Amino acid sequence: MLKFVEEKRRKEMQEEIPPEGYTEYEMTVEEYEEISTLTKGNNLGEIPDSKLITFWKRLGKKYKFDWETGKASPKRGKYFLAVPESN
Repeated sequence: MLKFVEEKRRKEMQEEIPPEGYTEYEMTVEEYEEISTLTKGNNLGEIPDSKLITFWKRLGKKYKFDWETGKASPKRGKYFLAVPESN
């Protein structure tokens, strides 16, 4: 029964609608590997915050979103949420 509940919840999370104003984006495998490495190093105190900020600014420019709004998506992994740039 517990396994069924976990699978159901995982499916629900993948289908969640982003919060109002947010759009879901998918980064490349290379970008995901980079952010994973940067985050792990940052959590260990080995990589400064400035490198993470530079990463999000670069993604914001590429995908056209406000870099300060980037956050994890319920789908996890390569998916993230952010507020698109206003034109």
